[in-house]
Amino acid sequence: MKSLTVSSTLPAQGSYRYGKESMRDNDLRTAWVEGAKGPGTGETITFEPRDAYVTEIALLNGFVSNEALY
Repeated sequence: MKSLTVSSTLPAQGSYRYGKESMRDNDLRTAWVEGAKGPGTGETITFEPRDAYVTEIALLNGFVSNEALY
């Protein structure tokens, strides 16, 4: 990925980090979490791929590593 930006990030809580880098680490135990007040309406993810041809984009809704939070 050439670039990746997000509109906000939830601050770290203990050993959990929620930065945008979690979206591309291929680890389902990590997650990007928006940090805006409220339900996150209007938050954005913007990315620019390295190659002009993208074959797949996968998004998992929720913090899938923790069933209680998912």
